[in-house]
Amino acid sequence: MWSKGWLVMMVFAGTACGGSTYEVPVAEPAVQATVTRVGTTGAFDACAFLGRDEIVAALGSQDLGAGERRDGGTECRYSSSHRSLTVWTNSSLSTETFQDLRDLLKEQNQHVDAAPGVGDDAYFWDDRIYVRVGSRGFTLEVRQHLYSREPRVPIRPALLTLARSGVARLR
Repeated sequence: MWSKGWLVMMVFAGTACGGSTYEVPVAEPAVQATVTRVGTTGAFDACAFLGRDEIVAALGSQDLGAGERRDGGTECRYSSSHRSLTVWTNSSLSTETFQDLRDLLKEQNQHVDAAPGVGDDAYFWDDRIYVRVGSRGFTLEVRQHLYSREPRVPIRPALLTLARSGVARLR
């Protein structure tokens, strides 16, 4: 059986899981015309993966700082006084590992929603989206600060916009 520590390690390594289905809006936000592709194999840097400007546009946080690289470049955190976005990348993610984490979350009665049409497989868990494209994956998590006076942004549409942009870079 998977331990809680293993689950945390998998989550922060950018692996993924899923359950019910989230209704993906029909009108997909446009991905910027100048998409910098990271290729289809190998490691990719979390802070270079998504552009700060597209993150600002999706979250509506003009005061968002530059990305802080962590964990050898597989994690990047963008923060403002109102919310933050963390990006985790995984350059070696099997379909089985992706499914194992999803199954584990379900076994622990966690609410997960499939995000159809995003990458080869994707799902939401809490304020995160997990995405698999081929043998690589990434996780995006938005945290809205509890005491922020700024209006809360709808999390899932912002995550979908950024996830679609990320998928375009991996294809």
